[in-house]
Amino acid sequence: MRRWNSIWAVGLLWLSTPACATPALTAATAATDAAVALLADVRNPTTTEAMLRNLATLARTCAWARRYDVIVFHEGRSDALRPRLEALGNRTRLRLRARDISDEFATHAPATTDWPRRRLRTFGIGYRRMCRFWFSGVFELADVRNLTYLLRLDTDSELRCRPRSRDPFELMARQRAVYGYVAVKTDHPMVAKNLTAFGAAYARRVPQIEDAFYRFPPHAPTNCPAPMFYTNFEIMNVSWFAAPRAVAFARAVDATGMIFGNRWGDAPLRWLTLALFAGRSQLLCFGGEYDYRHRGPQDHCGLSFNISVAGCQAAGGGAPVLPPPLPRSL
Repeated sequence: MRRWNSIWAVGLLWLSTPACATPALTAATAATDAAVALLADVRNPTTTEAMLRNLATLARTCAWARRYDVIVFHEGRSDALRPRLEALGNRTRLRLRARDISDEFATHAPATTDWPRRRLRTFGIGYRRMCRFWFSGVFELADVRNLTYLLRLDTDSELRCRPRSRDPFELMARQRAVYGYVAVKTDHPMVAKNLTAFGAAYARRVPQIEDAFYRFPPHAPTNCPAPMFYTNFEIMNVSWFAAPRAVAFARAVDATGMIFGNRWGDAPLRWLTLALFAGRSQLLCFGGEYDYRHRGPQDHCGLSFNISVAGCQAAGGGAPVLPPPLPRSL
């Protein structure tokens, strides 16, 4: 108990923290600088093959994808990956490039954790580093901070455009959106211990905006399922996530140590950040705009899940309503 209290003391200390060269695209093709990003495990040939197949599908079905950089982040040597990316780029006209993030990937990551080894079989240190990287580390990269929008895909994400599918970055710019998503789910309490409670504690000290799409339960218990955006497809307004209030929240999360200690995931952490600081009109659901698959089809814009654990429901009664799929008029 003493150790847990010390973790929360460090984390809550941050609650009082004050808010503290991609070529330009033409207006005819895109509203702003943007990129697609993936995180590759260069040591795993199976995931590399899946990524190359999915990128080829993206290029073949989505003409807009050829107008933007596609950045493949990786850790360590990529001698085998780079020539394959070059060959794929020549074949598909995708603007592919690799980016070694070894230094950034290890930021804030301990060499080991004190959790029993049995708890690490599914979510080891590498997975937890990945969670921290996508949650906040990616916005610390100079070549990302120069962008306006970043579309993240996992290596096993398959994104196919339909005949009427539109450029996602243009849609984000027209709506002045800060976040685009394709599905909403919940994370398991096993890897979300105290996560909702932490968000609620932060919200009490940093008032949510008036049009917040989600209101935290006032006194959440430790075992709440955590609402989350399914972040293997997400489009982020980079400057919004690099702004002082989002950075201060990311520091507060880092201070708890719980990304590594209990495997808090980037998906529910993304939900918390947006729940604190984003309004309904700033979110766009791309469900139905594309044929998107990640472990099956994904297209879930609204909150249809039922959080039955007492005290975990959002304040104000009833489920908050998220934006509908994108209207064709956009």
